[in-house]
Amino acid sequence: MAEFRALALDTHDARSREERANRWLDGNLRACNLAQLRALGSNRGAWLGVADTATLAGRIDGAIERRIRENPDEVKALFSPAPAPEASTQSVASGETPVAPRQRIVGPGTPAVVSGGAGAPVAVAVPVPVPVQPATAAPPSPAPAVAPTTPEPPGQFTDTHKATVRAYYERSVVAGDCPPPLQARAGLCETVNPIRLWRIGDPLPVTAQFQDVPPALESLLSPFRPGLKVIRLANDVLLIDPARRVIDAIIDLGSPRTPAARTPPGGAR
Repeated sequence: MAEFRALALDTHDARSREERANRWLDGNLRACNLAQLRALGSNRGAWLGVADTATLAGRIDGAIERRIRENPDEVKALFSPAPAPEASTQSVASGETPVAPRQRIVGPGTPAVVSGGAGAPVAVAVPVPVPVQPATAAPPSPAPAVAPTTPEPPGQFTDTHKATVRAYYERSVVAGDCPPPLQARAGLCETVNPIRLWRIGDPLPVTAQFQDVPPALESLLSPFRPGLKVIRLANDVLLIDPARRVIDAIIDLGSPRTPAARTPPGGAR
């Protein structure tokens, strides 16, 4: 019994469920006693669903009939239709057709008293409608916080860089020194070789002699992209990459007048 119910409930395909039920009956129907057969007959609809066919019903009813063939009353009851429900004693005695009791409509929450089949009053409770609160929309979720982004370091000289470099070298000249490798000549700080040996986008020549900018100036400049370096070549300040390729330049820093060549206050040269 348990095995038949399990295979019926576990098999979702109706055709497969019918086939498995027939195979189970082939192997177990003769071993079932009368109580088990009757249980199979009463529950096959609930267990098999649409797979409950007339063939399956006939096999189970036939097995029951063989068990009770010596009892004609049980055989008759097996194949007889179910009896109709009996009318009330009062209606049968008077010959009247039974009529359903009428209910009196009353206000919500008030018990209604109606007459039962035998004339006895019966209290019927009328349900009270419960007001339904309108659904409220959930508050919108707060927008996720956006972390501030750090600007990427520049890959060339900015206007701030250029102004800082020029101001630094102008202060050096006012102090009375020509920044190396410049030399004072005819009242000017000039380079020994006025011909530029570099071009933007090309590597520096192997023979180019350059110097790192002073640490004091380097500390004033905001960082560049990793790998870039600021150098001084003659009267120019260059930005180069690890392959010594010139990325950007600040030119003509080496031509300011020396302090001795400046125009004295209140007079003209």
